[in-house]
Amino acid sequence: MYKIAVIGPESTGKSALTQALARHYTSPYVDEYARDYVTNLGRPYTFNDVCEIAKIQVKAEEYIESVKSFKQPSGLLPASLPASLRSTFVFPEQLQPGSQLREETGFHKAARIHEETGDLITSPLPPFVFFDTELIITKVWFEHCFGEVPDFVTHQLQKGFFDFYLVCDTDLPWEPDPVREHGDDREYFSNWYLREIEQLEKPYVIVQGTGSERLSNAVKAIKKKIQANNTESAQASISAKAPLKRKESALTKAYSGK
Repeated sequence: MYKIAVIGPESTGKSALTQALARHYTSPYVDEYARDYVTNLGRPYTFNDVCEIAKIQVKAEEYIESVKSFKQPSGLLPASLPASLRSTFVFPEQLQPGSQLREETGFHKAARIHEETGDLITSPLPPFVFFDTELIITKVWFEHCFGEVPDFVTHQLQKGFFDFYLVCDTDLPWEPDPVREHGDDREYFSNWYLREIEQLEKPYVIVQGTGSERLSNAVKAIKKKIQANNTESAQASISAKAPLKRKESALTKAYSGK
């Protein structure tokens, strides 16, 4: 299962893209926890509030690392899902219908997902899990607002949980709301996020475009990433087998006396 983070500055379509990708691949996603938390506070947020948000993000990552299967009765959340995460995880059975790259029957959608994901489709887990924001954004939030980052956030980031980052570009217009704070600084934060990803030595792609074009560009980036990984795996397998073939050849010659 590929773990993909969708990040970017405020008002860059992260939530819309995450949900569209989850529908496209019939995979679960983890909703942004911070927005609802801050909205429901009824007061300015504090350092401890952001710690609570970060702890939920860490729990979500730890759950994905531990789970072996998402198989469950239709419409029900997995019994293994902790109560504290039940408002953040969204599974395929819960997804509302939405615009796709094209209309698909169940058969054609299954065939398309198999073509795009290869052997991932045969796993007891879905091919992907998508995260709407993650700890890099929270780390930057800590540094920008409070000048310090809790050790548990740094420690979790260093584990390198995510396989791939989709970074939403600032090519969408700013849409203010009561939670958003940095309409004039989106490029500044975008560059900061990219530096953080590069420090983790994780692959990423900047996603541009409006409407279905943004989804299409994200799907292309994911497909390219999977193909690159499959090529690397095949080459590694060939390299691993080569010494065995040489050893078998040497043994054959020794046995034949040649």
